[in-house]
Amino acid sequence: MNETNGTAVNDTSTDVVWSTAERIPFAAYHLFATLASLFGNTLVLYASIRRDALKLDDVSLLFVKNLAVADLLFTLIKLLPITVTLIVGEYILGELCCFASAQLHWIPACVNVLTILAITAHRLRLLRPPYRSFSPTTAKRIVALIWLIAPTGTVMSLALGSTSNFTSVTATCFSSVFRSNDKTVQIFRVVLLGLFTVLPVVVVTIFSVILSVVAYKHSKKTSNNHQRSFRGLILICLVSGTFVITLLPTFVTALFDANNIVDMLISCFVFISSFSNPIIYSFTNQEFQNYIKSVLNDFKSGLRKKNRVAEHGVAEEEMKDKEKQGPEEEGKEEEIKGDDKTEDQKKSGEDLEVDTKVEEAQGIATEEQIASAIP
Repeated sequence: MNETNGTAVNDTSTDVVWSTAERIPFAAYHLFATLASLFGNTLVLYASIRRDALKLDDVSLLFVKNLAVADLLFTLIKLLPITVTLIVGEYILGELCCFASAQLHWIPACVNVLTILAITAHRLRLLRPPYRSFSPTTAKRIVALIWLIAPTGTVMSLALGSTSNFTSVTATCFSSVFRSNDKTVQIFRVVLLGLFTVLPVVVVTIFSVILSVVAYKHSKKTSNNHQRSFRGLILICLVSGTFVITLLPTFVTALFDANNIVDMLISCFVFISSFSNPIIYSFTNQEFQNYIKSVLNDFKSGLRKKNRVAEHGVAEEEMKDKEKQGPEEEGKEEEIKGDDKTEDQKKSGEDLEVDTKVEEAQGIATEEQIASAIP
């Protein structure tokens, strides 16, 4: 084992356990999840900051942007290294990346959990008298508090001497606190999972059920304000519901020993939440859907413009070549014309000589005939 700054990578087990045929589907899925998360969450941030494409209230919009930032960080820290490892077939990213993947991915993961908890609480408060929730200033303080709380698990894990180890089954690095038999570490693990996983999941589930019931009751109202509120409720319910559904299977691996394929499938299932939110926004938010269409149309028109520019550039180059070749070709044409004229002159001279000889011959023949006719 190589150990540096609490990081350990086993030199003899850096290959993944899957064969090439088994690895290809997992690699394809992780590659899709990585690209979808990077593109989708970046688009959400740009659309909400620069274009105001997500027509939500200020507090919900702040939480949505915070979710996008957390998902981007999680993708870069956790999902991208797994994708590279599955494509290559072995772990090649080194101990520093293993440390970040094992220890630091908890920070964006906790931010994600706490932000979803905050956004569901916010929407629930809007449905109860006096129908007001957090002010934008309070929401900013909540977001700041979330980012202060999120590193707690990582700091305590490192304080307990956690190391970072590579597992060839899920092709990722994990913290040793989740495999340690030490009682202190086990207590820490239970507290960590309880505070940052079990409790938020239970609360978010309860809030989501309440919001879903309210959304159903509001679905029959047709006024613009109610329709917009209904779409907002549906959006939050889908985001929080997806979060709960994708996180629940992790309890299986935390509480029970599962075989390799179950571990890998659960790992794949968890990563759905990293790229699902932009997809949910595109289906439940008409403004965001229109913005995506405009982006795709701009991309297509940009490709067409590039093609036209390229074609125009080729045409200009051909014109320049013709202009360069023009004088040379004109000179050649003049030479050819001159040669043609010379040949014509030669031919006309030869024809004159022939005509002269013919006329002379005819003259001689005439004289002979006249002479023979005279007795």
